[in-house]
Amino acid sequence: MKTASGPAGQANVKSPGKTAGGIARPLQRREWLWCVIIALCFAGWGLRSVGGYNIIETDAARHAMNGVFLRDLVAGGHFTDVLPFARAYYAHLPALSMPYHPPLFPLIEAVFFAIFGVNALAARLAIGLTVFLSGVSLFRLAHATNRSFALALVSIITFFCLPEALWLGADVMLEFPALVFTLLAIYSLQGAGNEFTVRRALAYALLASAALWTRQQMIFLGAVPFGYFLLLGRWRVFLRAPLWVSAGLFGVSVAVLSALSLPFHGAGVNQAIPSAAPHREHSTYIELLFRNLQFYFDGYPKVVGLAGILLILAVLVALALRLYDRKVVALYGSWIVSSLAVLLLIRPIATRYLFFTYPALIVLGYAGLMHIVERFSGSRRWAVVAAGIVAAIALVQFPYRTQYLHGPEEAARVLAATDARRILYCGGTDGNFIFNFRAQQKDLRTTIITGDKLPPRMFAGSALEEFAHDYGIQYIVLEDAQGVLAKRPWVAVMNAPTPSMIAERDIPLTSSDRWNGLLRIYRFTNPSPTPKDDLSMRMFTIGGTMDFKLRK
Repeated sequence: MKTASGPAGQANVKSPGKTAGGIARPLQRREWLWCVIIALCFAGWGLRSVGGYNIIETDAARHAMNGVFLRDLVAGGHFTDVLPFARAYYAHLPALSMPYHPPLFPLIEAVFFAIFGVNALAARLAIGLTVFLSGVSLFRLAHATNRSFALALVSIITFFCLPEALWLGADVMLEFPALVFTLLAIYSLQGAGNEFTVRRALAYALLASAALWTRQQMIFLGAVPFGYFLLLGRWRVFLRAPLWVSAGLFGVSVAVLSALSLPFHGAGVNQAIPSAAPHREHSTYIELLFRNLQFYFDGYPKVVGLAGILLILAVLVALALRLYDRKVVALYGSWIVSSLAVLLLIRPIATRYLFFTYPALIVLGYAGLMHIVERFSGSRRWAVVAAGIVAAIALVQFPYRTQYLHGPEEAARVLAATDARRILYCGGTDGNFIFNFRAQQKDLRTTIITGDKLPPRMFAGSALEEFAHDYGIQYIVLEDAQGVLAKRPWVAVMNAPTPSMIAERDIPLTSSDRWNGLLRIYRFTNPSPTPKDDLSMRMFTIGGTMDFKLRK
């Protein structure tokens, strides 16, 4: 196979999909059709289990409630009293997470809720749309950078077969909404060579900002253009205005988003930037860095499986043999390094934080694999076959299990029919209950108090009896989840209900994860006819407590 020496002295392998003259062939209609069909299949797979109970993760319930809140704010015309309305809304439906989480996706959700009503289907449709757009965008990006239909196809199949991609696409989480804007931003950057035009710079800044305003972790996008042009050796770009205009606009976006968190002691910002002090379990940043390195090094193989490991090996071999086109390495390399740098310097850790590195690693891995096979076999056909085999391995690893959560929706339906004015819900699925209760009750007349917002002493001795009377609590729901209850302060109440608690109903609590057991509904027999309306709630994300005025 013939190779040509590039500007940096490296061997450039002719990319599959180019014409004889080296000009990229545009995608054919048939190829676009395959892309759309595959993206629709995975979006549909995420929606296959939609039902009233399918807001599954506790974070997902709060993401959904953020959208409901914005929908209710607009529907009620509260444009001049946003903060008082938000405070009153949280007082009786305490399952919001803004500004801890950014507001862009809730705005998108609010449109879906306005069209389809407040229900799980509307929230899941919003996520399904972002899954579909992510698939199309990743396909387009992979093809634009490698000029190979086969590579683009196996890349999106492999990415969507990752267990975390399937999970995040089947619940109301922020990863896919943020990924859409990330892929579009990277696509706007990849076409820049010697010229990073003002138009391209503005497009990148706006799309990267949209990703940031969907999820704070996307702050890494601010560093990607600098890494890209640095690896390309395009030094003149650093002396021209567009790069700095783009960086400045993105910086303003970061500053404004951070300013929204200032009244709440910066809650949410710590999801994207190093904290002012290392983790309390690690005395130095070096120890924190090594903790994160070990966590992600151990977690990566468990998440991506054999296909992901093979692609990482392909990347390493292709780099050692200098088989990559320099632009491809610069683009995906700066993406991966920037994303990992953020993960290694922040305190929160979770394997799903690696989600935004997977598309870059997969595309780069398949490009390397196809170059390696073509280099040693001399056949482009065998390169495509090798890529197909790895994609088939990913399909074999495809987890078919459906994620689910049953219980909070039924409890919400039962209690919404009682016309109760105040309900106390004690359990980790409180957000799921609140979302489903709001879906059942349109007029927002019921106040829900959550057990974790109350001090633990409230569940000791006769304190709960007194609290329930003084605050007019009519019903209490106690979550008896296996392996979870022992950690909750209301375990004493579960074992010895107060004299005025009358058992009404037990609802099975079942899930594909940790929420398994019972939801026990009790009715209080002596709520005060003139209940108190001033309540201090514990605020974990910002620290301390806040005082709220409850509805009568």
